[in-house]
Amino acid sequence: MCESSAEYDFSGFDSGALLEIDAKIKVDEEKKVSVDDPSEAASSRRPLYKILNKQDLQLRRDDAIREVTSVLGISDDDASRVLRKFQWDVNRVHDPWFSDMDAVKASVGLQDPGPSTTADHATCMVCFDTFPLPEMRSAACRHHYCTACWRGYVNNAIANGPASLDLRCPTPKCKAC
Repeated sequence: MCESSAEYDFSGFDSGALLEIDAKIKVDEEKKVSVDDPSEAASSRRPLYKILNKQDLQLRRDDAIREVTSVLGISDDDASRVLRKFQWDVNRVHDPWFSDMDAVKASVGLQDPGPSTTADHATCMVCFDTFPLPEMRSAACRHHYCTACWRGYVNNAIANGPASLDLRCPTPKCKAC
């Protein structure tokens, strides 16, 4: 073992950073907490976060959605998608949205509805069976799928975890929600 500091290589040591840290630390002699009393140390600190119950969380979520829908003029579902992209921070939504609305919409899979069809039947793009249109499911893009195939797609996505929150149309290259 080394007995003195002369035997250590301090060439990579940044003493300036240590001095800067020391300068930021202010010691109040009257408020020192001894190591012998950890309960006093714990009680003197304020938590940096607040734990919300389910009801408070739902209220905050609903308030955020309401604010975004009123400012951006989008649906509640679309507001939820946009808020998820910005970690539910309403203040972070506005600048990107008003700077480049199309880019934000594309990044979260929002599209204007595709052209409506006057047909009364459509072919499922997975099983290729034909069904009456009211029995079909689609995203905003209106790529139609039978209920069984759509349900299988959604259930598979849910089984694969949280990515199902950003589920997109199963049609290749379609990014619609």
